[in-house]
Amino acid sequence: MAVLLALLTACVYGTADYLGGHATKRVPALVVTFVGQLFGLAVLGVAAWTSGIPAPVAADWGWSALAGLAGSTGLLAFYSAMSSGHMTVVAPVTAVTVPATGARTWVTDSVRRCIRSCSSARRERSNKAISAVDRARSARTSFSVPATSARSPPAPCAFRKRR
Repeated sequence: MAVLLALLTACVYGTADYLGGHATKRVPALVVTFVGQLFGLAVLGVAAWTSGIPAPVAADWGWSALAGLAGSTGLLAFYSAMSSGHMTVVAPVTAVTVPATGARTWVTDSVRRCIRSCSSARRERSNKAISAVDRARSARTSFSVPATSARSPPAPCAFRKRR
């Protein structure tokens, strides 16, 4: 089912880009973008109404509006570039740029998660070491030196060079 939906999505996007590019040769790009976004909003509204999913919280509405504005701005720039007649340059550049941006975001996010997990593991180890030292200190509340310790040679140090 996922493959079928992905194929359908690719077909819809490809058709919309092709028809939108041709429409901008006769009508201003702003009008084409507005009509396309209005049609998309109508389809989305019907899908949301019939799905039975509860309405999102107010913060989600704000983020959705911001994302829609950013997407509309990108489409306006895309259709404006296509209306200039350089479709053979604009379409492949946008086709490569979008996946490359997504891949860069995925790699950056993966690196951030790795750094966070490594630093949290290091923090846990250092907390365990500190708590072990604190336990050892609290266990030695009274310190007494045995009488024979004054005559015995010092214990070898791990940092001292042995001869």
